[in-house]
Amino acid sequence: MRYADRLHAPPEWWIFLRGEPWQVGPVLAAYGEWTRRRPDGKIDHPARAYLIDPAGYIRESYALARLDQRRALRDIEALLRARP
Repeated sequence: MRYADRLHAPPEWWIFLRGEPWQVGPVLAAYGEWTRRRPDGKIDHPARAYLIDPAGYIRESYALARLDQRRALRDIEALLRARP
């Protein structure tokens, strides 16, 4: 996954949604994300990262275009401290 490699995203920490438009469209909709079909048939959608807790709940959503890495780190640390 070249995109993950460019972000230096350790595979044990990150899950990237990939697949055909008919596969990823329903998943994006479940997360409340808009989608738009591009002229080449692929799906355009917002670039976001989600902080998901161990129970599977979304704790935060980050727009990658304006990601504040320090804030995301603080959020992750707070979530780790809150674990039983």
